[in-house]
Amino acid sequence: MDLLSDILSHLKLQGTLYFRTSFNGDWGVRVPDYAHVARFHFAYRGRCVVRVEGVDDLIALNQGDLIIITQGAAHSLLSDQSAEQEIASLDTVLEQSGYTGSGTLIYGSHGEDHETQLICGHFSFDEQINHPLIDQLPPYILIENYGEQAGAWMEQTLKVIGAEAGREGIGGSLISLKLSEIIFVQALRTYLSRE
Repeated sequence: MDLLSDILSHLKLQGTLYFRTSFNGDWGVRVPDYAHVARFHFAYRGRCVVRVEGVDDLIALNQGDLIIITQGAAHSLLSDQSAEQEIASLDTVLEQSGYTGSGTLIYGSHGEDHETQLICGHFSFDEQINHPLIDQLPPYILIENYGEQAGAWMEQTLKVIGAEAGREGIGGSLISLKLSEIIFVQALRTYLSRE
């Protein structure tokens, strides 16, 4: 077994897929911090900006990009910089949208041209185990054109996850969940190969 596979097996990596979003108009969502996880957002369609707690600059997330918030820090997802006035907590967004835990989370102004579809989730690690590789990662990893960089197989994988996350097909949740774990491993491979 190679070193990265050994480390991730030891950490007992487990993916959790939250939802696929359909955000429209001006919107902002504040995501709270969470220990022992790395959160991810994949821009399946459209674009947005991300503000990570402790990071000065806004991060542009364009269609096809993947961001991993490596230490589970609090962060905000925004339609654009001006939407910081529109920001609402994740709990408020879930309540106002009427999201039931399945299908697509729809939020924002309906009838707007600008739609952002994100696939959101997190990767959790065993709380009893730490590893320097995870501890020394930067606050976030941004991989532009993620599907393209990882290869055609990953692009197809992301399309499958996006399709399964937005509907309630038999076994769809499990398929999305297991495929999401591949996202983290491939993202780490891409990041480490640059260093």
